[in-house]
Amino acid sequence: MIKLRENEKVYLIKRRHLMVFLIQLLPIAMIMFLLFFFLIFLLFTFPNSWQVFFTENISLFLSISPKYFILLLFSCLLMICWQIAFLIIVHYFLDCWIVTDKRTIHYELTSLFHRKYSTIDHDKIQDITVKIQGFLATIFKYGDLRIQTAGAFKEFIFKKIPDPYKTKEIIIKAQHKEKVEN
Repeated sequence: MIKLRENEKVYLIKRRHLMVFLIQLLPIAMIMFLLFFFLIFLLFTFPNSWQVFFTENISLFLSISPKYFILLLFSCLLMICWQIAFLIIVHYFLDCWIVTDKRTIHYELTSLFHRKYSTIDHDKIQDITVKIQGFLATIFKYGDLRIQTAGAFKEFIFKKIPDPYKTKEIIIKAQHKEKVEN
């Protein structure tokens, strides 16, 4: 849980662009779709020649119908695809960047039970760079925002966020507002 300082206001919460999320999820969804329809096809139209082949050549299959063994195998593959999709979804929703009036916070899920939390005070920011690279990034207006600091973290990167130029402006305005107040 992220705790804000006293009188700290949140200006912006950013996650990766939705298009990046969908591009990561698309191959897994396609594999799951193909596996699912192969399983349905297998259940209703299993060729008898395969059954003869398995029962004649492999003794393990004498007691088990090959149809159900292949069904089990593809069900396990489908389960693995579900787990990969779950991790992609969890990373999308739990990785975020928060811009407040005093600091920028990066909250990232590095593995399933390990989170990384880092902050940068706005007075330590030296440079902010936006990098938009690629056809899809240009069309859908997402990119990387890099913050250079003088502190322990040399570079603070917002990866593939929507509207990085707008985020840069908000951080610069918050930085100037903090300098004026001090």
